[in-house]
Amino acid sequence: MNANEQREFGPFIPECTKRGIGKTRAYELAHAGLLETVTIGSKRYVYLDSLLTLPQRLSAAQAKAAA
Repeated sequence: MNANEQREFGPFIPECTKRGIGKTRAYELAHAGLLETVTIGSKRYVYLDSLLTLPQRLSAAQAKAAA
């Protein structure tokens, strides 16, 4: 990523639920490192590109685990 580029982010749970990911599963994915989040003050946000590429990363993780 270029130093001048800024990644877009949104509120963690609302952005996840928009995409069909429940609260518990969202925190599990974040804890596993599959969703990139950032905390600003007491609020947690998710990088939107992390949400958009989640299906590919989950597929890769499952394929790696099966091998």
